[in-house]
Amino acid sequence: MSEKKESQNIPTAWQYEKWISVLGKWTWMVILLIAVLYLLATIYTIGSYTISFIEAKNAWERNNPSSSYFYVYEFQPFWIWDLLSPIILAIFACNTLRVRFSKPCAQKDWIKLFDDVWEVGETRIPRMLIWVATAEIFGLGVAGLPILIISIILLYRGPQTYEWKK
Repeated sequence: MSEKKESQNIPTAWQYEKWISVLGKWTWMVILLIAVLYLLATIYTIGSYTISFIEAKNAWERNNPSSSYFYVYEFQPFWIWDLLSPIILAIFACNTLRVRFSKPCAQKDWIKLFDDVWEVGETRIPRMLIWVATAEIFGLGVAGLPILIISIILLYRGPQTYEWKK
């Protein structure tokens, strides 16, 4: 029994290191998958709306041949955002997250993540949190969740304490 207590006091690797490393390594692919699904859902929605409009217009013309009433196809302005947002998210996942977040997580290079900051005055803001906001804005509010989980654990339960001030 005393051997168990002694073995528990021996310093070991950071307790969350393995699963944070695995989750971080796959984060960019999860966000890329979210972007692809978002884009496919948008294309399906626009296609369904367009087909429904064409069918309704044809039905109106068949049932009212002498009528001059014409349906106006309503282009929805949010479709521009819905088409551009997943494309931007996919580019962000491949170019930024894969290189600056997932690779250091896979290599367990926590120091690199801690040193990648945006300095505002005397405050050091980790870029991980900026990436969370970016992924949330372009990813329907769910894409930033994997980065957020890793960031919070690294910043508050990480292998070292994070210094918010210079």
